[in-house]
Amino acid sequence: MIAQPEEVLHKLDEILRSEERLYERLCAGADILLKLKLHGKLTNKYTGQDIVHSIFEKLSTGDRKWNKEKYHDLLKYFRMCIKSYIYNLAQYEERLE
Repeated sequence: MIAQPEEVLHKLDEILRSEERLYERLCAGADILLKLKLHGKLTNKYTGQDIVHSIFEKLSTGDRKWNKEKYHDLLKYFRMCIKSYIYNLAQYEERLE
């Protein structure tokens, strides 16, 4: 069952309030993954914070769907979305080179 954007927002708010410094850890993890996937290039063009904000926006507007039955843990799904986003970004940048 696909969650509605309002439900996703409520759940994300709940997760962020329950875990201290989660937002900073998500951004730091995205920064590390960006450096690994882009081989240290273009780090001034993309930041972990930009990636995390993009995923927040996509989930909250319904551009990216959360299937509650398939992925029970929204935080785990959020991290998977970050990895997927960065992987696709790295492929895009490779094609531009």
